[in-house]
Amino acid sequence: MNAEQVPKLWLRWLTILAATVTLTGFCFAYVFTFLLPDVQQLFFHEITAAELTSLADSQIRYHNLLLSVLGGVMMGWGVLMLFLCRQLKKRNRDWIWAAIAVSFAVWYVFDTLGSILAGSFLNVALNTTLVIAVFPPLYANRARIIRGLSV
Repeated sequence: MNAEQVPKLWLRWLTILAATVTLTGFCFAYVFTFLLPDVQQLFFHEITAAELTSLADSQIRYHNLLLSVLGGVMMGWGVLMLFLCRQLKKRNRDWIWAAIAVSFAVWYVFDTLGSILAGSFLNVALNTTLVIAVFPPLYANRARIIRGLSV
């Protein structure tokens, strides 16, 4: 395997993860909120031990607003990563690797800490699964990330 093949493998890997984040954001924003609300019941019940149906209509609308905003932010982050992956395909720049790594680190620390504080260990498990999936390409390109941090 030559040096060119390794970045292509990692690029494909990161592109799939970015598309997954984008699709997951869409699901949170619209599918789980308006089409299949039973899915969000898993998270809601884990934290509250209650049913979504026990909420007043105004509370459900606010809950749906928060999920829509969360999903929209996830879609934006995923699309940005897709564009960064596209740029990596054209120009394998160190700062792009650093931007992807730092964005994942910031997301993981704060999203997971908030999930722990809220008592959502299901979300902690999902976050950790995504971080484990993103780790190999970032680790393989750690020298580029370190150089990119100094730009």
